[in-house]
Amino acid sequence: MGSDGLINFLTVIDPTLMAKAIRYIRANMNEGEWESVFNKFWTYFEKIWMRLTPHHTDKGRFLVTSWNIFHLIKTDGSLKQTEEGCDVMVNRTNNPLERFNKTMNERVPKHPTVTNFVDCVKRITHDYVCQMEATRKGLGRKMAKRAPVNIPKIPADFISFEN
Repeated sequence: MGSDGLINFLTVIDPTLMAKAIRYIRANMNEGEWESVFNKFWTYFEKIWMRLTPHHTDKGRFLVTSWNIFHLIKTDGSLKQTEEGCDVMVNRTNNPLERFNKTMNERVPKHPTVTNFVDCVKRITHDYVCQMEATRKGLGRKMAKRAPVNIPKIPADFISFEN
């Protein structure tokens, strides 16, 4: 595995192996003259992103489980599923403002006139009102098929890595 994307497997590794994973990444990267910059990065990473449990206050501001999905992956490497058979994780935007921004970018032309802009916003607003009304009546729209989640692979030589 090349260094491109090497850091990605941190998102799927058992959090108890995180220190080993960071040593593995550093051993397989060509830090060269950038070593001092990487030292600062990894210090920052541990200080901000490496809190293992709510009770560990010695390092990390954010819990590892806020960005690591190890707990959502089965032993065969596939995603766990809900009781309804759906993956517990899907690629989607769940922030309503981000979704609205995406809709605006898709439906409002670049450099619209004021009239054109107002008409587009009216149509978008009407669609949202109809969607809310349908949801209230239990007539929600069918979910579109979502793109599968690509789970990063743990490098084959990681388990035998000693450093």
